[in-house]
Amino acid sequence: MANGKCFIHGGRTPRGSEWHRTQWPDGKSPEAEKKLQRKLAERERYVKKRAACLAAMSPAERERHAAWHAARKPGSAAAREQARAERKQNAEFREMMAAARPAPNGEAAALENQIATLRAELEARRRDDQKPIGAFA
Repeated sequence: MANGKCFIHGGRTPRGSEWHRTQWPDGKSPEAEKKLQRKLAERERYVKKRAACLAAMSPAERERHAAWHAARKPGSAAAREQARAERKQNAEFREMMAAARPAPNGEAAALENQIATLRAELEARRRDDQKPIGAFA
């Protein structure tokens, strides 16, 4: 409903990542204990019914059922799409990192030599800066 409440019982409808979880009653309500007992009984009936359905399935049906549940994680469509995109990007990155680096051409080899020379010079200057000065030598 537009106002966020269920048209059947008037309660707020759970949204986001909590939509599939049991919503427990507020403990401050005068009917909290009664509501809690009703929710627990409902939950127990659901668990028993589901266990009976699963027990009645053949091994092939059970396997298909497990595969269906594994493919449909709870949550919003946007969150599932984002997770798929991240998995795809991670796979592409792993492929890219596993690919062999091309051999450097002449210009790249010259730049790598220059970088190595500058790093060696920097390291030599750092060692010179760490030498004690004057009477403390």
